[in-house]
Amino acid sequence: IFRTEPWATSSYHGISTRLEKRFSGGLSFLTAFTHGRSLDTASNLGNCDGCGPSGDYGGIQDSRNLDENRGPSNHNIPNRFVFSGVYSLPFTEGSLKHLLGGWDVSGIVTFSDGIPFTPALNFDNANTGTTSRPNRIRDGTLSNPTIDRYFDIDAFPFPQRYTFGDSGRNILYGPGTNMVNFALHRNFPLPLSETSKIEFRFEAFNFFNRPHFGLPVLSIGNRNAGVIGGTAQDNRQLQFGLKLLF
Repeated sequence: IFRTEPWATSSYHGISTRLEKRFSGGLSFLTAFTHGRSLDTASNLGNCDGCGPSGDYGGIQDSRNLDENRGPSNHNIPNRFVFSGVYSLPFTEGSLKHLLGGWDVSGIVTFSDGIPFTPALNFDNANTGTTSRPNRIRDGTLSNPTIDRYFDIDAFPFPQRYTFGDSGRNILYGPGTNMVNFALHRNFPLPLSETSKIEFRFEAFNFFNRPHFGLPVLSIGNRNAGVIGGTAQDNRQLQFGLKLLF
């Protein structure tokens, strides 16, 4: 333990809804939506001597004004919708019974906003040994962001030398999530015992292969500032599986 200081504060306000259908008629599902806002002055323990920078890129700017660090939490996601369900295909008679009967389809659909981030200078402008942030002359978001220019870096000019910038913490948000996971599975009974069976599963993660980009380069003054150089989620992955139950 380097040191402990009871200065960090946090608050959360939100509303959530939940709709569930228990399994009947071959169908069950659970859907949930959350709208909320989490604020704090620190979201992790990276704010002490020797601990390194915090996850919101930089942590404290002015150690004499810790309340100035208050902003959206690193994990704040304003809106999140998740749907999951299982459906047993209703083919129990006729010619389709042998082809489609006994199969279950399941999936998870997730839509959510991105996580916040903090533009900061790539040098110690205030000469205080802490993170220096730029000034903010306009919002900083773009109407049509791209991976080569995700936010308006021109909205964050350098402050005067040996001064703090007036830009806040976690003021911009990264790319959101639009994810569909899909699975198809069926049990085949075996003559070994009443409970013995083989379960076959086909699973697809990020089924539509949508790219989910990570955060852009946050350091103002870096020639790649505003550029997204990687993804936060894997591309589509397909897998097959067999499980013996006895």
